[in-house]
Amino acid sequence: MKLLQKEAFKDIRTKLNNREAFLQNRRCGFSLGKAPPRSLRELRPIIVCDVYCFGGRLQHASLPVKERHPDILPSRHHVANLIVQYCHGIVGHSDVQAVLSVVREQVWIIKGKFPL
Repeated sequence: MKLLQKEAFKDIRTKLNNREAFLQNRRCGFSLGKAPPRSLRELRPIIVCDVYCFGGRLQHASLPVKERHPDILPSRHHVANLIVQYCHGIVGHSDVQAVLSVVREQVWIIKGKFPL
């Protein structure tokens, strides 16, 4: 998962690292440039064990960490397609909502309906 995200979110990871350096050094005039894509910003990502995870509203729920904060995957990635195909088979080739529900128990795919 780490390698997949490093490849897919390379620019965003660099900007976050630059932002942390900026906040530590308090240099004026520093610009992060273009913000992360809106589809990723809306997920309020957090980093757990060096992996981007869905921030969401379940942060105080009494659930395991992986259920509260599933890993984030880009929609147009081969691994995301494989996960969707696998879950589609698990739910007996059901409709989009059923497949998406099972997928989101494991990972959060940006624009999740796209690979379906």
